[in-house]
Amino acid sequence: CFHHHEGNIMARVFNGSSQYLSASSTLLTNEPIDFVCHATSTSSTAAQRTFSLGNNAASGVFTGGFRGDLAGDTIDTLKQNDAGTAANSQSTGYSINTWYVLGHSFISDTSRASFINGGTKATDTTSVSDPTPDFIALAVTLRSTPSGYFSGSEAEAYFLDANMSDTVHAIVGLGYSPIWSIPISNVRGWYPLQNDNNNRMAGGYPDLAATGSPTDAIHPFNVVYPSINGLITM
Repeated sequence: CFHHHEGNIMARVFNGSSQYLSASSTLLTNEPIDFVCHATSTSSTAAQRTFSLGNNAASGVFTGGFRGDLAGDTIDTLKQNDAGTAANSQSTGYSINTWYVLGHSFISDTSRASFINGGTKATDTTSVSDPTPDFIALAVTLRSTPSGYFSGSEAEAYFLDANMSDTVHAIVGLGYSPIWSIPISNVRGWYPLQNDNNNRMAGGYPDLAATGSPTDAIHPFNVVYPSINGLITM
């Protein structure tokens, strides 16, 4: 059983310079970690982060997003340890003002992957040790010096204590919730970003607080929610 929403609920809009959502947390600090969201960027020139698990006193982070600053306008998945060693996978390419489902997989110290709409998979195998994240954020890389402010709209953000298979990434890339396909206990954050910044998953990450007063816009159209115990999970 499923529900396909009617397009009248709200995504969150960020200005690319000062707005983001965040909370203090050390819930996920090593692989496996997957992040998925629906997002559309208004910039083809800036480095923009849709999410981060970072350390506010160091440079370490798990992050990813739109890389308009790189040739090919890539979607990347980047891991950086507290000493500053970093590596990323880059999946090309995006166009501005277009909704995408972005998928980011942190698989091990020597494996990470990026997906666009569940496909165009790109991988990287550079060895990078784990950072020590103590913050979760959307629309920025939140660490000792915040960077990569996101310019665009974001919705349906998921933090998973698991790595989805390529097949599941393909399904999620069509707009289906990961809750369809993985144990619900592995969904540690689900932020629809409809009318609030709260996590719909109990026992996971905290609700997020807004910095800089992000605004609202129309939600992406291709979001399909599962029904759990006869109730629509919205």
